[in-house]
Amino acid sequence: MDANQLLMLLQLTDSAFPTGGFVHSLGLESFVQYFGNKQVKKADDKRLNDALMSILENSASFNLPLIKSAYITASRLVQLHRRPSSDNTNVRSCNDKLISLRQTNIDKEYIQVDLIKTYDLTDELVHMDKLCEAMSISHTVRRASSRQGQRIQLHLQNVIPDIVER
Repeated sequence: MDANQLLMLLQLTDSAFPTGGFVHSLGLESFVQYFGNKQVKKADDKRLNDALMSILENSASFNLPLIKSAYITASRLVQLHRRPSSDNTNVRSCNDKLISLRQTNIDKEYIQVDLIKTYDLTDELVHMDKLCEAMSISHTVRRASSRQGQRIQLHLQNVIPDIVER
């Protein structure tokens, strides 16, 4: 991981990153705001511990499998985009290559396979996003998640020009 990737990772995982993620704190921010600097009683300490265990169990059973699948699929998509084809161009130029009649039939078939793989992997990511949204019971969490993703994308568009505007 180079320095730019590390910086981006640190920014994205910073709790102060301006994405409007309060709803995703799962009540922990409210707990801290409510108690502030007050002495937390033993009963409240146990409630906090129970809440944290529930959050971790939920994340392990719901979020992490989806995150892992999305990461693997996105990694495959990135590898496909970076892999050079027979004439040292990459998948991003496939459309231009298909339009060009100068390509041989073998090259066209190779490029078409790459395009199909790209669309399949992208469809897989979209499917996972829809599955995650459908599995979120609370409409507030679904709406907040969508807004948070849009805000992250907006912030990253300034840093990563390859992110497609929506």
